[in-house]
Amino acid sequence: MNILEYDTEFKRKIRLDGDDVSTAKVYGNCMSVFMKHYSEKYDSPLHITTRSIEDYILHLVDNDYSNSYINQFIASAKRFYRIFGQPKKCDTLVYHQKKFKTPNILTYNECYKMCNAKVYIKHQLIINILYWGALRRSEIINLKLEHLSADRRIYIVD
Repeated sequence: MNILEYDTEFKRKIRLDGDDVSTAKVYGNCMSVFMKHYSEKYDSPLHITTRSIEDYILHLVDNDYSNSYINQFIASAKRFYRIFGQPKKCDTLVYHQKKFKTPNILTYNECYKMCNAKVYIKHQLIINILYWGALRRSEIINLKLEHLSADRRIYIVD
């Protein structure tokens, strides 16, 4: 079998398992790229070793592919080798965790300067409501004029 035949059969088996067409397409594309990567070295994707799969994952990491893409490849590789009768080949593969980004926290002085900045009054109002009202971005986006009560100096969030 060549790469195209493996790809077609893989997508067919995924569909037979009850998955959506888009899942079959995504998994098939991941495995096609993988098989093309090793097409010179191996005559069949079933001959690709666990070590080579791990090396390919390192290749993805080194080339700054996202963790979600790497996890997508791992899931498709596990599915591929399970479907083609080699489920143990991917037992050692570990999914990558989402990278935690440290939030950028403003100091009180930075917030105070931002709230008193010389900008349009509507922008200053938005900044003040965000900070002093501790609103989330989605809450300020959904805020309507009816939610504000200037005489009582309050706002109501649905």
